Amino acid sequence: MILLTTNMGYKGCRGFNESVLSRMRMIHYCEPLTAKGMVERVLKRVAGMDKDTLEKMAETVCEIQKYCRTEMITGGVCGYREFEDWVWASLVQKDICGAAKRTVVAKAAPEAEEREEIYKTQILTKFEVESGAGGAKAA
Repeated sequence: MILLTTNMGYKGCRGFNESVLSRMRMIHYCEPLTAKGMVERVLKRVAGMDKDTLEKMAETVCEIQKYCRTEMITGGVCGYREFEDWVWASLVQKDICGAAKRTVVAKAAPEAEEREEIYKTQILTKFEVESGAGGAKAA
């Protein structure tokens, strides 16, 4: 059995050649995970963060995806892997906003100005920084 996967929407990925498609027995197109699906998956892989915070983080990732489409920001990625990276980094750094900047936001857009705008409008508006502690909590 051979299993092939690709991210059709990514610049570096191309469609399969017709002769390859013809030889495949089945093709299954997957929709991106919803916020709920991301939380369910990450709960199986990562422990140590409460479900409410995970839900807020996953919803934020979905909103960043939507924001990038609306603002026509291309050349970046923002999906489940970036969400899980954010969760892990938040647990290690004890700083949700800082971890977002280094994971989700860092990959969402190639231009510094775009990343800064995403950080301000999508992260800082949803998560407030605790004064003095260097951490962050859900707003």
